[in-house]
Amino acid sequence: MKNKIANLLFLFLCVAFFSLFSCSDKKDGDVIPGSATLLDKWWYSGSANADIYIFSNGNFEQSDGNSSANNFLGYWVWTDEANLVLKVDYLPGQGPGQPTIAWLRFSNLTANSVLLEQSLTGEEGSYQGPFEYSTVQ
Repeated sequence: MKNKIANLLFLFLCVAFFSLFSCSDKKDGDVIPGSATLLDKWWYSGSANADIYIFSNGNFEQSDGNSSANNFLGYWVWTDEANLVLKVDYLPGQGPGQPTIAWLRFSNLTANSVLLEQSLTGEEGSYQGPFEYSTVQ
């Protein structure tokens, strides 16, 4: 009888331990550190009319949302990953309004939303925005 009670008590403690320490209290709206959350999904803008896709393989795509004929292609690299700043090099003739390079700075990153600022020089004080982006269209 003692062994049965001890086994039940041990089982109860194991279940309680795993219940307490294996559950995450992170919500979709919580700010998430790290850059991986930005990658491999469409980010839709409600205010900038420029939806973006940042591929983890270094490719970049920007769309005005009207048709695939209006998509701009390029490549990106982190210039300051810790502060979520990346540089986009557009393919020749692909940039919106024909810039060849743009810097994007992200902040307030959650699983489903982010703020984006953009610059043509990457210099502090030259960024425009912030613009709100979401994974929901």
